[in-house]
Amino acid sequence: MAIAVSGALALGALAVLVASFRGGSASFVRMGPAALLALFAALVLGVCGGPGELDVLYRSPVSFGIICVAVALLALSGCADIVRHRGARAVSVASLGVAAVLAGLYVATRAGAIATLPFRSVVSLLAFEALWLAFALIVFVIGNAAYRVCHPAARVDIARPFAYIVVHGAKIFGTKPSPLLASRVDAARELWERQGRCGAIVVSGGQGADEVASEAAVMRDYLLEQGVPAAAIVEEDRSTTTLENLVFSKALMDRLGGGAPYRVALATSEFHVFRCATMARRLGLDAEVAAAPTRLATWMRSFVREFGGVLIEYPRQFGYVALLWLAATMVC
Repeated sequence: MAIAVSGALALGALAVLVASFRGGSASFVRMGPAALLALFAALVLGVCGGPGELDVLYRSPVSFGIICVAVALLALSGCADIVRHRGARAVSVASLGVAAVLAGLYVATRAGAIATLPFRSVVSLLAFEALWLAFALIVFVIGNAAYRVCHPAARVDIARPFAYIVVHGAKIFGTKPSPLLASRVDAARELWERQGRCGAIVVSGGQGADEVASEAAVMRDYLLEQGVPAAAIVEEDRSTTTLENLVFSKALMDRLGGGAPYRVALATSEFHVFRCATMARRLGLDAEVAAAPTRLATWMRSFVREFGGVLIEYPRQFGYVALLWLAATMVC
């Protein structure tokens, strides 16, 4: 019975995930988190739905595989960042640290090393949260890879043209965009040309302490070199974070639009899509994200940081997982 319920729940969650994913970023951020939690619940129910302790879940080959893949992804990202920057940074230390914690919790729980019931319950809850974290990371990485194939700028729906196309800033080299930033600007320009060269391109990015110009100015000059007229470019040169990109750009677009409703596209790297879409939704923007291609090495260094950023946007998920653990301890 438990297997049948688990299968039905998994199929339903997968159907919702696929449907929302195909609908684009705006649809996915609305339905994705709940569908992901339902998919994880199906996994738990399918593995330990029968009589026995919740330890059955931790000792299963499925859990072992999830933890191993997640630890490998975290370690790969951390090591790639160390190699690129020739030393450890906060993001690489965090990646390797989380990998060690996931592995340690799994080993401790699987081995049954905790004998006293109260402490064992705490470790069991932590291990359950860790398993969900590993599961969510794997789904996030798969989603990133799939989004690159399914939703690049060349495939964004332009049946309703965008009034504005916002380009999220990134690192610059002197007065030239980095390859990462250039790919975002190129994606915005291609989308602008596909919709008949209408609408405005909003270049969003301030000037860092180690930069000789604002990211917005560098993007503007790059677009001008590509044949985009100055009248089609709007500069937002104060922002230093993703949220500020959206907040300051929204203020500009609201003012330019005179209060009329508008549709906006956000041009950014595919690993950055879901966090941008989440923030845009919370700001009330009618937005769709266009994914710009990223070098594999850059993606490897970036996906863990972005996954952490997405988790911060959904803090309640940890509480929902704790409730799921409580239900699972009662069932199992």
